[in-house]
Amino acid sequence: MSIYIVYPDGTEEVRRTPITFEQIQKLVGGYVEVVTVRDDDGEVIQGCCNEDGRAMGQPHNPKATARFRSKILGDCVGVWVLLKGKDMLR
Repeated sequence: MSIYIVYPDGTEEVRRTPITFEQIQKLVGGYVEVVTVRDDDGEVIQGCCNEDGRAMGQPHNPKATARFRSKILGDCVGVWVLLKGKDMLR
């Protein structure tokens, strides 16, 4: 199970149980945007965030930004849900 929740305050949570799309939507606080990238080890990761988070004024997420800095343009905001392997959205 590879589900990581990265909060703007720097805390992280690891989920050991499956997560539904609806749960992801609730965590990010709105419509889900999925960013699919390869990490430094070449493993595919999906980062899920609120697609309107910046417009809504969600706080900067430094840990998510550090993780995705070289893969996306701009800073990450709000809660990010990171999925790997069989937990990725299809």
